[in-house]
Amino acid sequence: MSPSGANKNPLSRAAGGERFCRPDSPRADTYKTKRDSMKQMKFSGRAEDAIRSALLAWFRRNARSLPWRKSRDPYAIWVSEVMLQQTQVATVIPYYQRFLEAFPTVADLARAPLERVLQLWSGLGYYRRARYLHQAAKELVRSFAEVFPRDYEQVRSLPGVGDYTARAVLSIAFGLPYTLLDGNVARVLSRLVALRGNLHQPGFRRVVEAQLERLLSPRSPGDFNQSLMELGQTLCLPRAPRCADCPVRSWCRVTNPAGLNFTLSHVPGARRNPITLPPPSSGAGREWPWCGAWTTAC
Repeated sequence: MSPSGANKNPLSRAAGGERFCRPDSPRADTYKTKRDSMKQMKFSGRAEDAIRSALLAWFRRNARSLPWRKSRDPYAIWVSEVMLQQTQVATVIPYYQRFLEAFPTVADLARAPLERVLQLWSGLGYYRRARYLHQAAKELVRSFAEVFPRDYEQVRSLPGVGDYTARAVLSIAFGLPYTLLDGNVARVLSRLVALRGNLHQPGFRRVVEAQLERLLSPRSPGDFNQSLMELGQTLCLPRAPRCADCPVRSWCRVTNPAGLNFTLSHVPGARRNPITLPPPSSGAGREWPWCGAWTTAC
């Protein structure tokens, strides 16, 4: 932009890349408030270490015994991730077990007729997932010598494999430092930092992703990702969260000892059944559109 063009715009960028307004701009207070709010949402390095350790310790003690957690085989983990898309865990378990019994390796799946694959998938729904899984298995045999790749771009090149699935397999099977963000994780983090919004809002998503990157365990990214998902699925529920059992309640800015009593409203389009989080030790409830306070399953 030319100097003359820059002068017409009350907003500019400082040397460090931070937006600022002229002191006399009516929007100056707004930007200052947003910057202050963002700073308040961040934890100190020591707090982040403590949260990370608490989550991992809790997960290793309390993780549900799910069949795909008994293996570090990327093929088995990939199959589970595909089946878990839009499908509840309890529904997936018997299908997963039958599928792995029929096709214990990627080569077995690639050799199988599509009709047999769809037969074993019958009742699970979203049959395109099964077709993509079969196509991707053939590609793994043809282009990768039956070895699941460790490279993100190569994983994404497989038919039907999106960003989330690629990150899940790479972090859980190979221990690579990729974060996972879904509705359960977003709900946990938004409550942890007392952040309003939902994943459809770009600003909200950026804040949650940044917090997730800071918290990610570089040594155990797979267990860390699963710990957040497990917390969202078992304790930090959309309704009636079990805050007393939460391993990170000491750092949660919704349920901390300072005592904020928030009423969590649903995101637009969800049924209106707001919930109130304890403890009610001080202040009146405040109704905010919290991310992930949905009645539908994430």
